[in-house]
Amino acid sequence: MVAQGPGGPGVGPFDSKKKLREFVGPPGARMPDDALQNIPFFPSLGAQAVKKYFTPKWEDFASHRDMEDVLEAGLATAVRVTHLQLKVLEKFRTHIQEHKKLVAEASKSYKEHQQALEGLQATVDSLCIAYEHLQADLRESNSNVMHLTRQLDNANAAQKVAADALEAANKEKRCLQAKSESRERKAQSLRRDLEASERERKEAEAKVAQLL
Repeated sequence: MVAQGPGGPGVGPFDSKKKLREFVGPPGARMPDDALQNIPFFPSLGAQAVKKYFTPKWEDFASHRDMEDVLEAGLATAVRVTHLQLKVLEKFRTHIQEHKKLVAEASKSYKEHQQALEGLQATVDSLCIAYEHLQADLRESNSNVMHLTRQLDNANAAQKVAADALEAANKEKRCLQAKSESRERKAQSLRRDLEASERERKEAEAKVAQLL
Protein backbone atom coordinates (compact mmCIF):
# COMPACT_ATOMS: atom_id res chain seq x y z
CA MET A 1 0.00 0.00 0.00
CA VAL A 2 1.39 3.41 -1.01
CA ALA A 3 0.10 6.63 0.59
CA GLN A 4 0.92 10.28 0.03
CA GLY A 5 2.56 11.90 3.05
CA PRO A 6 1.06 14.96 4.70
CA GLY A 7 4.11 17.08 3.99
CA GLY A 8 2.73 18.47 0.71
CA PRO A 9 4.76 19.07 -2.49
CA GLY A 10 8.35 17.92 -2.40
CA VAL A 11 7.67 15.11 0.00
CA GLY A 12 7.92 11.76 -1.70
CA PRO A 13 5.58 8.82 -1.24
CA PHE A 14 6.47 6.14 1.25
CA ASP A 15 5.86 2.42 1.30
CA SER A 16 3.60 1.47 4.18
CA LYS A 17 5.01 -2.05 4.07
CA LYS A 18 8.44 -0.86 5.16
CA LYS A 19 9.36 -1.88 8.67
CA LEU A 20 9.26 0.83 11.30
CA ARG A 21 13.02 0.57 11.83
CA GLU A 22 13.55 1.95 8.31
CA PHE A 23 11.56 5.07 9.23
CA VAL A 24 12.31 5.85 12.88
CA GLY A 25 15.79 4.48 13.48
CA PRO A 26 17.14 2.63 16.50
CA PRO A 27 15.67 2.81 20.03
CA GLY A 28 16.45 6.02 21.90
CA ALA A 29 17.18 7.99 18.72
CA ARG A 30 15.06 10.94 17.67
CA MET A 31 12.75 10.19 14.76
CA PRO A 32 14.05 11.87 11.56
CA ASP A 33 12.06 14.80 10.24
CA ASP A 34 11.51 13.12 6.86
CA ALA A 35 10.06 10.09 8.64
CA LEU A 36 7.70 12.30 10.62
CA GLN A 37 6.68 14.01 7.38
CA ASN A 38 6.10 10.76 5.48
CA ILE A 39 4.32 8.77 8.20
CA PRO A 40 0.60 9.62 8.48
CA PHE A 41 -0.30 11.61 11.57
CA PHE A 42 -1.93 8.88 13.61
CA PRO A 43 0.71 6.15 12.99
CA SER A 44 3.38 8.79 13.61
CA LEU A 45 1.97 9.55 17.04
CA GLY A 46 1.65 5.82 17.73
CA ALA A 47 5.22 5.17 16.70
CA GLN A 48 6.55 8.04 18.80
CA ALA A 49 4.54 6.90 21.82
CA VAL A 50 5.74 3.30 21.53
CA LYS A 51 9.33 4.46 21.04
CA LYS A 52 9.14 6.87 23.99
CA TYR A 53 7.35 4.76 26.58
CA PHE A 54 8.20 1.20 25.53
CA THR A 55 11.87 1.51 24.63
CA PRO A 56 12.91 -1.99 25.87
CA LYS A 57 10.40 -3.58 23.49
CA TRP A 58 10.79 -1.12 20.67
CA GLU A 59 13.53 -2.89 18.71
CA ASP A 60 11.60 -6.15 18.28
CA PHE A 61 8.40 -4.23 17.56
CA ALA A 62 10.06 -2.01 14.95
CA SER A 63 11.66 -5.01 13.26
CA HIS A 64 8.40 -6.87 12.65
CA ARG A 65 5.71 -4.19 12.30
CA ASP A 66 5.05 -1.89 9.39
CA MET A 67 2.96 1.26 9.02
CA GLU A 68 -0.19 -0.66 8.15
CA ASP A 69 0.17 -2.68 11.36
CA VAL A 70 0.51 0.52 13.35
CA LEU A 71 -2.43 2.13 11.56
CA GLU A 72 -4.54 -1.01 12.00
CA ALA A 73 -3.64 -1.20 15.68
CA GLY A 74 -4.43 2.49 16.06
CA LEU A 75 -7.78 2.13 14.33
CA ALA A 76 -8.57 -0.98 16.35
CA THR A 77 -7.68 0.92 19.50
CA ALA A 78 -9.87 3.83 18.41
CA VAL A 79 -12.73 1.43 17.64
CA ARG A 80 -12.21 -0.30 20.98
CA VAL A 81 -12.11 3.01 22.80
CA THR A 82 -15.21 4.17 20.94
CA HIS A 83 -16.94 0.89 21.80
CA LEU A 84 -16.00 1.28 25.46
CA GLN A 85 -17.14 4.89 25.38
CA LEU A 86 -20.45 3.80 23.87
CA LYS A 87 -20.81 1.16 26.57
CA VAL A 88 -20.03 3.78 29.19
CA LEU A 89 -22.55 6.13 27.58
CA GLU A 90 -25.15 3.34 27.47
CA LYS A 91 -24.45 2.51 31.09
CA PHE A 92 -24.63 6.21 31.93
CA ARG A 93 -27.91 6.50 30.01
CA THR A 94 -29.25 3.48 31.94
CA HIS A 95 -28.15 5.09 35.18
CA ILE A 96 -29.78 8.35 34.12
CA GLN A 97 -33.04 6.52 33.36
CA GLU A 98 -32.84 4.68 36.68
CA HIS A 99 -32.13 7.95 38.47
CA LYS A 100 -35.02 9.61 36.63
CA LYS A 101 -37.25 6.73 37.72
CA LEU A 102 -35.99 7.06 41.29
CA VAL A 103 -36.52 10.82 41.15
CA ALA A 104 -40.06 10.29 39.84
CA GLU A 105 -40.76 7.74 42.58
CA ALA A 106 -39.22 10.05 45.18
CA SER A 107 -41.30 12.95 43.85
CA LYS A 108 -44.45 10.82 44.01
CA SER A 109 -43.54 9.64 47.50
CA TYR A 110 -42.82 13.24 48.51
CA LYS A 111 -46.22 14.35 47.23
CA GLU A 112 -47.90 11.47 49.07
CA HIS A 113 -46.02 12.32 52.25
CA GLN A 114 -46.85 15.99 51.74
CA GLN A 115 -50.55 15.13 51.41
CA ALA A 116 -50.31 12.88 54.47
CA LEU A 117 -48.55 15.70 56.33
CA GLU A 118 -51.29 18.13 55.34
CA GLY A 119 -53.87 15.62 56.56
CA LEU A 120 -51.99 15.23 59.84
CA GLN A 121 -51.74 19.00 60.14
CA ALA A 122 -55.51 19.29 59.66
CA THR A 123 -55.99 16.59 62.30
CA VAL A 124 -53.63 18.42 64.67
CA ASP A 125 -55.51 21.68 64.09
CA SER A 126 -58.81 19.91 64.77
CA LEU A 127 -57.38 18.34 67.93
CA CYS A 128 -56.08 21.73 69.07
CA ILE A 129 -59.54 23.24 68.62
CA ALA A 130 -61.09 20.30 70.47
CA TYR A 131 -58.47 20.73 73.20
CA GLU A 132 -59.38 24.41 73.56
CA HIS A 133 -63.05 23.45 73.84
CA LEU A 134 -62.18 20.86 76.47
CA GLN A 135 -60.15 23.45 78.35
CA ALA A 136 -63.13 25.82 78.31
CA ASP A 137 -65.42 23.00 79.47
CA LEU A 138 -62.92 22.12 82.20
CA ARG A 139 -62.77 25.73 83.39
CA GLU A 140 -66.58 25.86 83.43
CA SER A 141 -66.71 22.54 85.29
CA ASN A 142 -64.17 23.82 87.84
CA SER A 143 -66.27 26.95 88.31
CA ASN A 144 -69.39 24.82 88.80
CA VAL A 145 -67.54 22.60 91.26
CA MET A 146 -66.39 25.63 93.24
CA HIS A 147 -69.94 27.00 93.25
CA LEU A 148 -71.35 23.65 94.38
CA THR A 149 -68.62 23.42 97.01
CA ARG A 150 -69.62 26.81 98.38
CA GLN A 151 -73.27 25.74 98.33
CA LEU A 152 -72.34 22.52 100.12
CA ASP A 153 -70.36 24.46 102.71
CA ASN A 154 -73.33 26.77 103.20
CA ALA A 155 -75.66 23.77 103.40
CA ASN A 156 -73.38 22.12 105.95
CA ALA A 157 -73.31 25.32 107.98
CA ALA A 158 -77.11 25.60 107.76
CA GLN A 159 -77.43 21.92 108.70
CA LYS A 160 -75.21 22.51 111.74
CA VAL A 161 -77.32 25.52 112.74
CA ALA A 162 -80.47 23.45 112.26
CA ALA A 163 -78.97 20.58 114.25
CA ASP A 164 -78.01 22.96 117.05
CA ALA A 165 -81.51 24.49 116.96
CA LEU A 166 -83.07 21.01 116.98
CA GLU A 167 -80.93 19.98 119.90
CA ALA A 168 -81.89 23.16 121.79
CA ALA A 169 -85.56 22.57 120.93
CA ASN A 170 -85.33 18.98 122.14
CA LYS A 171 -83.68 20.16 125.34
CA GLU A 172 -86.40 22.76 125.86
CA LYS A 173 -89.01 20.14 125.05
CA ARG A 174 -87.59 17.84 127.69
CA CYS A 175 -87.59 20.69 130.20
CA LEU A 176 -91.20 21.57 129.36
CA GLN A 177 -92.16 17.92 129.49
CA ALA A 178 -90.56 17.61 132.91
CA LYS A 179 -92.39 20.74 134.09
CA SER A 180 -95.64 19.41 132.64
CA GLU A 181 -95.17 16.10 134.41
CA SER A 182 -94.38 17.92 137.65
CA ARG A 183 -97.51 20.06 137.29
CA GLU A 184 -99.54 16.97 136.44
CA ARG A 185 -98.33 15.32 139.62
CA LYS A 186 -99.22 18.47 141.59
CA ALA A 187 -102.65 18.58 139.95
CA GLN A 188 -103.25 14.94 140.83
CA SER A 189 -102.15 15.64 144.40
CA LEU A 190 -104.51 18.65 144.55
CA ARG A 191 -107.33 16.55 143.13
CA ARG A 192 -106.72 13.94 145.82
CA ASP A 193 -106.65 16.66 148.47
CA LEU A 194 -109.82 18.16 147.01
CA GLU A 195 -111.55 14.80 147.02
CA ALA A 196 -110.46 14.21 150.60
CA SER A 197 -111.77 17.66 151.58
CA GLU A 198 -115.03 16.93 149.81
CA ARG A 199 -115.43 13.66 151.71
CA GLU A 200 -114.68 15.42 154.96
CA ARG A 201 -117.25 18.12 154.13
CA LYS A 202 -119.88 15.54 153.33
CA GLU A 203 -119.11 13.66 156.54
CA ALA A 204 -119.35 16.92 158.47
CA GLU A 205 -122.69 17.77 156.85
CA ALA A 206 -123.95 14.29 157.65
CA LYS A 207 -122.99 14.67 161.32
CA VAL A 208 -124.64 18.11 161.47
CA ALA A 209 -127.79 16.67 159.97
CA GLN A 210 -127.84 13.95 162.60
CA LEU A 211 -127.49 16.49 165.37
CA LEU A 212 -130.41 18.50 164.10
